[in-house]
Amino acid sequence: MKIILIGALVALLAVVAVSCSTGQNKTAEGTKTENVNVEGFVSQIEGAQLLDVRTPDEWNEGIIEGATMSNFYDEGFEASLSTLDKEKPVAVYCKSGGRSGKAMSLMNKLGFKEVYNLDGGIGAWNKASIQSCADKKPETIKKNVQYVSGADEVTYLKLGKEITDTVGKTLKRNLVNALKEGGPANAMSFCNAQAMELTDVYSAKYNTEVKRVSDKNRNPNNAADKTELDVLSDFKRMLKNGEPLSPKIAIDAAGQKHFYAPIFTGGVCLSCHGNPKNIQPETVALIDSLYPTDKALNYSIDELRGLWSVKFKNN
Repeated sequence: MKIILIGALVALLAVVAVSCSTGQNKTAEGTKTENVNVEGFVSQIEGAQLLDVRTPDEWNEGIIEGATMSNFYDEGFEASLSTLDKEKPVAVYCKSGGRSGKAMSLMNKLGFKEVYNLDGGIGAWNKASIQSCADKKPETIKKNVQYVSGADEVTYLKLGKEITDTVGKTLKRNLVNALKEGGPANAMSFCNAQAMELTDVYSAKYNTEVKRVSDKNRNPNNAADKTELDVLSDFKRMLKNGEPLSPKIAIDAAGQKHFYAPIFTGGVCLSCHGNPKNIQPETVALIDSLYPTDKALNYSIDELRGLWSVKFKNN
């Protein structure tokens, strides 16, 4: 999947002299819906909720950076719109503007305050970028994660949150107790011997595969796989762009659903994952002994540490 970078297109459109609006629709009182061309759409994206209403196959052909998908043809499409904030602007697009125009009308009826539809869809977006700068196209990034939306997203987000909240609270409670009883070194021993066992217990209980993974793992068994690395990359990009992070539901090639949620470092984490100069010497020695290939050091407070990864074994 290609992600079309907005910054590159903004620069390209600087040489295109076109009007920003192609038509404002009749709306409910206190709301605004408008069909806009590419330049107008670019001007509205910043600060807006960007929604792609195409199918998963179309999504994988390339998206506008920062978009989330909600398939217009899904039965749960209208329900999926409840995950958006009605008080904040929404910028919506599809292949050519038809489905997104209907989605805009639906959002107007549902009480969304401000909705902008890309006239001509992603086809117009791509065409504008080519016309703006001869044979130069916007920079693209390939991605392999297919996120889902609609009724499935709502259901699996609820299940995933319930599971990770339960497992997370149990792990934290045991970790804090281990710290109180024997300090950071004792907590390290708990993580080494019992943390994986606890996630395995809850995996069996919920008929899932529950993992905590990272691109800077301490335990080799917690190393993120290719898809998890892609999700981490998406989360890091969102953080860099000032976008709020929230759990995601993705579907793999076998049709199985996966729940991904960010894990941030808390204060207690730094006793083992912070700057080695600030970690007790005996704890550093234990880390070196148990994890000779450790990558999980030099974290700061509230830094993205990794992911909760939950694979649902049946639907």
